[in-house]
Amino acid sequence: MTRFRSLALTAAVIVGGVVGAPAVGAAGSTPLSTGLNADGQLGNGTVVSRTTPANLVGLPPIVAIASGREHAYGLDENGRVWAWGDNSRGAVGDGTNTDRPTPVQLALTNVVEVEAGHYHGIARRSDGSVWTWGYGAIGQLGLGNLSNQTSPQPVPGLANVIAVAAGRDMSYALLADGTMMGWGNNTFGEVGDGTTIRRSSPVAVIGLTSVAEMAGGRNHALVRRTDGSLWGWGANDFGQLGLGTTTSRSTPVQVIAAGVRHVDTGAEHSVVAMTDGSVRTFGRGWRGQLGLGNTAMQTLPQTVSGLTGIVEVGDGRDQSFAINAAGAVWAWGYNDFGQLGDGTTTQRNAPVSLALTGIASAQGGRGMTIFLPTPGDPPPPPDPTILREWDFTNGLTGWTSVSGFTVDNALGSPTDEPPSGRVSVNNAIGQARLAIGSSPAAACASVDVRIESVGGTTRPALMKLRTAASASVARLQIDTSRRLYVRNDVTGATLTTTAILPLSTWTRVRLCIAVGTAGLIRVEVGGVQVGSWNVNTGTANLTTVQLGDNDARTITANWDALVVTSGTT
Repeated sequence: MTRFRSLALTAAVIVGGVVGAPAVGAAGSTPLSTGLNADGQLGNGTVVSRTTPANLVGLPPIVAIASGREHAYGLDENGRVWAWGDNSRGAVGDGTNTDRPTPVQLALTNVVEVEAGHYHGIARRSDGSVWTWGYGAIGQLGLGNLSNQTSPQPVPGLANVIAVAAGRDMSYALLADGTMMGWGNNTFGEVGDGTTIRRSSPVAVIGLTSVAEMAGGRNHALVRRTDGSLWGWGANDFGQLGLGTTTSRSTPVQVIAAGVRHVDTGAEHSVVAMTDGSVRTFGRGWRGQLGLGNTAMQTLPQTVSGLTGIVEVGDGRDQSFAINAAGAVWAWGYNDFGQLGDGTTTQRNAPVSLALTGIASAQGGRGMTIFLPTPGDPPPPPDPTILREWDFTNGLTGWTSVSGFTVDNALGSPTDEPPSGRVSVNNAIGQARLAIGSSPAAACASVDVRIESVGGTTRPALMKLRTAASASVARLQIDTSRRLYVRNDVTGATLTTTAILPLSTWTRVRLCIAVGTAGLIRVEVGGVQVGSWNVNTGTANLTTVQLGDNDARTITANWDALVVTSGTT
């Protein structure tokens, strides 16, 4: 059971990038595995089970992991998927039905996220397409049929997908507008479309917007929305939805009103990390998987004693994990094959500390668990050189191409005082440009921005970086839902970020560009990366920063505390 998880959630910005979807080129590490290994699911080249974690073999550095029932996946630094374990139904995805005790590479490139169901896999590529493979008899592949697939196939009708997740026999996709699609088994309403009709093609999950995180269990699903609330639907026979009942739901219902940091699901239980560092669990507890010191079922969220400062949670079929900011791990639940990694096969009804440090995530299946360590810290990059700073104290002196751009003496960002720059236009130009003082091949422009309204049918630009020939290399755009996009003006391609800006709130945004035919565009919001692309950005160096749009647009916004630095760090 695996899930999409957002990188961060702050009060000022919605971010939907994921541990399961790191930027290609991010540093990776070697996963560890423990537990049952009858089908090679530990990925260590043997079929010998073990009770303590040890390195997988034959893998390049891995940036994300996902675990199915008896198979698992790793995503490497270059966007390639590796798979190992049980392949009786094609879950490995290498075109065969041969079990793989040693990881093999799939014929799928430019992948930014991979997740696993019981016997199937789902991947998202950088172009927003979704690919599935493995067991398809219940429609979980979304291909419009009930056939198994031993190699990845594109899911028809899906585009602009920014995250994926999987449960036992169902799959989910998060669209750029914050809504969800689901497909597969629907016996208990786990697709979320208000029916119990099996779906072999994607359908909309009813009534959900602003989704930040998705998790799929055996027959239930949970999501965290951007406001920190938790919602659930599907099977609830053991209270795994946390609603205080055992009534299944075919549409999403709110479970927790606020304060949720992360969520994960086991087969019939759920684990939630809260923003205060505590952990709550609910659902089936017969194997100690709730960590409450007993084996009782819980239909409402209960706080797990003894855990503080937790920033990440993970699950297997009947085992659970909590990880703090230092990478220390606590485990509890069923342990018949050593899947907890504590060197025993003793069931643990309350959390025990593992002899592991520096762990970023934990994902498990039936009787087995995969741990992903945090990569070793790289040498700190050199401090960037500040090329230009502007806080509008001197108005627009030195700015050029000023049109519809004024000085607002009443508003200033939290990092500065008034004044600020302002545009309030209705189908008109609102822009100003400032030379950055040199012509670097790589630069970042950071600015506090405050959005009051966005209208029209064409996305206005918030910021551009230009060349000496006045050509725009890339622009940061915003739509009427306040989602951020990047238009690569060299190729004409539009790139979707995972950020939505709030109304009437100052937010720090940063646009970084390295020019070159294999160049870089990166966007950060609130100090968190929300998009990174290795693309053609031309060969002309950067000379000018522009705030606002030089085409007729409809927007009211303020800018303040502009800083342009060299490099892209």
